[in-house]
Amino acid sequence: MGLSQFLIGVVDDDHSMRQSLEELLASGGYNVLLYSSAREFLDSDGFQRVSCLITDVEMPAISGWELLRMARTDHSELPVILITAEEPDDPESRFEFQGARFSFKKPFDGRALLAALDSIFRKA
Repeated sequence: MGLSQFLIGVVDDDHSMRQSLEELLASGGYNVLLYSSAREFLDSDGFQRVSCLITDVEMPAISGWELLRMARTDHSELPVILITAEEPDDPESRFEFQGARFSFKKPFDGRALLAALDSIFRKA
């Protein structure tokens, strides 16, 4: 079972971050859909389309936290990975409590993100 069967949705309002993540994920063998906002993701039926969601936490209008809450409410099996530039007070418990599979603080090691995805899809 190849990784290309898994479609990764990336939601980030930073164009360069989206491009970097697309290159990284493609190098890891994944198919990628890019979204410049949570609204764009939601309007495209993103929850129904992707195998995993990687979202920035801090975005205008609808935040990554809000996307995570929507995923936990209506799409509880969808793995969500949060990326953030800010350090929460107690990041591990906060992210874990909210239901994210993994969280990464920018800048992060791309190999660690690929390893996180591997651990998610190894079980699939």
